[in-house]
Amino acid sequence: MNNKYKTINYKFKKRWFSSEVNTEELNNEINAQATNGWQFVSMSVVTLYGYPQSVVCVYKNVD
Repeated sequence: MNNKYKTINYKFKKRWFSSEVNTEELNNEINAQATNGWQFVSMSVVTLYGYPQSVVCVYKNVD
């Protein structure tokens, strides 16, 4: 079996004004990938001076 992985960097629109991750937007993106046959593996929040800039998500193909 040959596993395939992909990484997506979801950038936030409000970089400097908020210190919270938009979980609704992130959930929608993760669920969209799951619908396309990708299993969520992990994520990491990328910050700059303590403010989240983006979330890097790793997915594994389950086909």
